[in-house]
Amino acid sequence: MFSPIRIAIVDPYRIVRDSLKLIFEDCPEFLFVGEASSARQMLSLCGLVKPNVVLFDFAAQVNDVYIIEELLKLYPLVKVLVLTTNLEAESVRNTVRAGASGYLYKAIASSELEQAIRAVYLGKRVFDTEVETLISQTGEHLAANYREMLEDEHMQANRILL
Repeated sequence: MFSPIRIAIVDPYRIVRDSLKLIFEDCPEFLFVGEASSARQMLSLCGLVKPNVVLFDFAAQVNDVYIIEELLKLYPLVKVLVLTTNLEAESVRNTVRAGASGYLYKAIASSELEQAIRAVYLGKRVFDTEVETLISQTGEHLAANYREMLEDEHMQANRILL
């Protein structure tokens, strides 16, 4: 028997959290284990619910980047997958540098989200094409920094585009 991937959700909007939970109810390989409306709440919750993957709506608050770093220090086996409407290039760069395993725009299909969760659970990095396009259009300086982050052969080999 397999163990389902344990998922927790951080999103300020209840309707979004409830909708994501409905997606996971229909997929036996996922188990919803907890939710929080803020990053700080999730930091406390992770020790109790022990998620494998945290879906994180990055709200473009500086504290969120530090919370991601702190979360991964406290729980190094947890994978953070950003699922957001924030497509600011600096936010993408900062969350990936903080240790997020992926960055997805909320316009993706539920099947793409499921695929992304599986991928980050297996140690891969996931970016949707919206994010990749943003990075390539933001100027050479940011694009060069992004490439530096991905130059590690392991990281590059384990990157998935949705």
